[in-house]
Amino acid sequence: MALVIAFVAIGLSGILALLVLRRFPLPLRIFIVAGDAIVMSVLWLVVRQKFSGK
Repeated sequence: MALVIAFVAIGLSGILALLVLRRFPLPLRIFIVAGDAIVMSVLWLVVRQKFSGK
């Protein structure tokens, strides 16, 4: 349950970074969103491997 909450929080922070941080340059905002996407994919991979049932 905590991993799902972390997954959702990271996803929302990426979306909010695009929408709220208008004063930052676009490449910096894209870098932040890409970092969030990488963290989300690693978290998804860990959850998938840990709870695969094998």
